[in-house]
Amino acid sequence: MKPLIDPALRRHLLDEGARLLASRRFYKAHEAFEDLWKAASRQQDRDLWQGLAQLAAALVKHDGREPTTAISLLAKARSRLTAARLQGEGGAAMTAYLDALAGPIAQEQELPDTGLPKVLLEALRAVE
Repeated sequence: MKPLIDPALRRHLLDEGARLLASRRFYKAHEAFEDLWKAASRQQDRDLWQGLAQLAAALVKHDGREPTTAISLLAKARSRLTAARLQGEGGAAMTAYLDALAGPIAQEQELPDTGLPKVLLEALRAVE
């Protein structure tokens, strides 16, 4: 079994990925979340971080005008992020965040704010 990722490194990668999402540097955000995913030992954590990596990849494809791939990646991200089962307000914030991105991606429109909502970021930071 893999050792648990150092909490300080996990927090750094999460915060960096969130900052990069907010600044629309989606490929770099994908890389930060991918590092989290590859370092995670528990399947639930792997689903969470892989889902965020797939979300960022969907946004890369959206920006590259590849709607079919963007929609497919967003659906995979949603499935993994739902499987991670964030509790309470964090789970609701995740659903709302994904819903806000789904329409513009599907309709090939400009994206709304891509930063993670504060309540969602806090719920992600609480993941051990």
